[in-house]
Amino acid sequence: MSKHREAKDLTPQERKRIVEGWRAVYCQIADIKYLLEIAADLNVHEDTIQLVLREEGE
Repeated sequence: MSKHREAKDLTPQERKRIVEGWRAVYCQIADIKYLLEIAADLNVHEDTIQLVLREEGE
């Protein structure tokens, strides 16, 4: 299994995708599984998702 990517390695577009995914979950438009699918697709750990959200002010 490949190593997870770090928050610093994500492009602005990937960071935006995480934030938009979180907003969809927060607004109950999507299930939390949606955010986990984004994490898997971007090859990032859930902790990285949380870090990106904090850094982006979410």
